Amino acid sequence: MCRLHALLFILLPVFSILGQDDFEQWLKKDQQDYQHYLSEQDRAFLNFLKEDWEAYKLAQGIKADPRPKPIRMPMAPPPAVKELEKPGEKPVKPEKKIQPPPSIPAAPAPPPKRPIEII
Repeated sequence: MCRLHALLFILLPVFSILGQDDFEQWLKKDQQDYQHYLSEQDRAFLNFLKEDWEAYKLAQGIKADPRPKPIRMPMAPPPAVKELEKPGEKPVKPEKKIQPPPSIPAAPAPPPKRPIEII
């Protein structure tokens, strides 16, 4: 029994070293695959950007108006003052008198409530 434990104790590091070597090989292969995948994706993205910018360059055909622009901004004339609004004059009263609308009669009061008779 003791010999079995001693044998396992001696062989356990050997198996772990072999397993570590397999893991390192797998890790290197996986990293290479990942780098290959990234380079393919980067290449595809760069091609997409080139196509997109070419389409954008084609849409830049709109040009500014070549006519010369005024140096100063044009000013609009002031609004005309109406005859009634001139300062110093009294406003003209309207000839027709405005009558207020007819008053609405108040609603009649509701009839008083009768007490409930208990039979």
